[in-house]
Amino acid sequence: MRRLPTERSTTIELVVPKDDAKLRLDRVLAKQLPEYSRSRLQQLILAGFVRVN
Repeated sequence: MRRLPTERSTTIELVVPKDDAKLRLDRVLAKQLPEYSRSRLQQLILAGFVRVN
């Protein structure tokens, strides 16, 4: 199981497919990281653990 970034872990880089470019960030992450609930991903986004380039 992959770990999401925390203060003590490494960075995970994901590439968003063109087809998903207009989806909400939490939905894109849920598709690419199915082992995590969307609500958990939303918490990580709000806490600043997710950055978009």
